[in-house]
Amino acid sequence: ARPGGFPPPPPRPPAASPWRALWKQEENNTMRVHVFRCVSFEGEPTESDEMRPVQWFPADALPLEEMWPDVPHWLPVVLRGESFLSRFDYGPDEELLPNFRVIVQ
Repeated sequence: ARPGGFPPPPPRPPAASPWRALWKQEENNTMRVHVFRCVSFEGEPTESDEMRPVQWFPADALPLEEMWPDVPHWLPVVLRGESFLSRFDYGPDEELLPNFRVIVQ
């Protein structure tokens, strides 16, 4: 069995893949998310509901307090180039519940 009862991870994307988070929301409100990291980008970023206005930030000065509460627990792992498995549960008012876990691989 894998640590924390997690299933095996999906295959790693090719190094040239663009960054993206893939997610699927299940009927029981569970979301499965895959986060990919890239080290270069060409083009112009596009505004979204969660990123307005579009801004670039130095990696050591990210506005983590403006992001979802789980982000400070996993984004530093991604920025170090490491893989991880995690589980974050949110309450009815979108508050992060304390039973979360992050396992760095």
